[in-house]
Amino acid sequence: MQITFELTFDDFAIAQRLHQRRSAWTSLVYFYSHFLSPVLGVCGIACGLLLIGKTSSVQPTVTLLVCGTILIFYPLYCRFRLKRWFRQTRGTGGACTITFSDELISVEGKNSKGTIEWTAVQSFREDDKVFMLYLAPVRFLCFPKRICTEVQIAEIRSILNRHLGRAAH
Repeated sequence: MQITFELTFDDFAIAQRLHQRRSAWTSLVYFYSHFLSPVLGVCGIACGLLLIGKTSSVQPTVTLLVCGTILIFYPLYCRFRLKRWFRQTRGTGGACTITFSDELISVEGKNSKGTIEWTAVQSFREDDKVFMLYLAPVRFLCFPKRICTEVQIAEIRSILNRHLGRAAH
């Protein structure tokens, strides 16, 4: 079976979110960095604004306002860092072709070509948007489901289950 696609930033971001949900700790870190930090930032700014003129020292007020602002913008920083990581790791981009056979997985990109033996794949995960094949705990090959038909998705699941079992869904 063969699929050809071009990985977009949105595909990459979805795969990273799925990867971050692999354990309770990484899920908690994701929740903090994307949801809780802005809430804490707003609370810090609100407290800082309430302190204006009520204390003899300006330092606590300034500290709360600065820290609150940093916490509010932390999710934007995370997205910026993810975009930079995408550009750095994806090279020149372009179309990628993955071929699944009973012996191995072949991957061919714009400037590269390689094979992966099934024994090198430790596990796989999927959600409603991407498949991820783990080669190491934090190294994976991902491809979007948007490029596959329902029949291809079922065939990929069958191939993965045959070679890897139900590992780390």
